[in-house]
Amino acid sequence: MKKAIIAISILVLIILLPFILFALHFISASFYDRQDLTALATKLNVPILCYLAPPTDHCEESFPCAKPELCFNDVAINNKNPKACDFISIGGSSADKTGIDFRNQCYVLSGMDLREASKKCLDISEKDSWIRGDCFGFFAAKLNNISICQNNAYDDVLKAQCFLTFVRNVSNPNPDVCIQSTNYKAHADDCYVLLAWNTKDLSICKKISKADLAKFCMDEILND
Repeated sequence: MKKAIIAISILVLIILLPFILFALHFISASFYDRQDLTALATKLNVPILCYLAPPTDHCEESFPCAKPELCFNDVAINNKNPKACDFISIGGSSADKTGIDFRNQCYVLSGMDLREASKKCLDISEKDSWIRGDCFGFFAAKLNNISICQNNAYDDVLKAQCFLTFVRNVSNPNPDVCIQSTNYKAHADDCYVLLAWNTKDLSICKKISKADLAKFCMDEILND
């Protein structure tokens, strides 16, 4: 009998939990600002409290302000708790940062092993090839290991994006990685352009298959 009562109580609590959190959100908005709740969540090392933080007036539509991502990030970094990074949405974006960039940096700054962090990319839906490729490319660059792109590419979009992110973030990349990046010359050319601009190396522009794009590549470097 007692077990049945306990089970029913747990079930009722689970059903009511969303409504309780919804009510707490508005209550918290009256008593706390975002900074207070972030401090509380960080002190207690309880990232779920970040969901109660009210949006700020000046950035309700932008990322990461409109969501509790900044709070999750603070909890993770200040407590060296990479699990708090798992709460960060990868769907948001802003002029200078995407959700996946923000989450990846969170894992790095919270002290997570980079190889373990790279496995988090597998949580991203296979339908989101671009985001998955960006994620794997970031950690490939951090580990200076292009095989991460090669071993996790199940389509050309993912592979090309992974290599582009790799050359954008790695120090002194080898231009040959652009040849390995794709079966399509257009993707390889994009890789060469990005690599040439990042390294200011005119010789890389000469590897581009399209003459007009190669000229554009060199002009941008010379006029910079």
